[in-house]
Amino acid sequence: MANGTVRVEIDGHIAVMTVSRPEKRNALDLDMLGSLMASADEVEADNAVRVVILTGEGQGFSAGGDI
Repeated sequence: MANGTVRVEIDGHIAVMTVSRPEKRNALDLDMLGSLMASADEVEADNAVRVVILTGEGQGFSAGGDI
């Protein structure tokens, strides 16, 4: 499942949410924050998920806010 700049992979009880904007070092902008919230809602609705791993694509997790 993908939601804008966030990719979600669910395997059994584990969900991996990956922020994917490596050209901007995964800096968080309004679109990415909206995608993160929508993805979190989708994962929360899956009763099988027990663990969520939040990670970033490319170098490092996130540069922070894209201001």
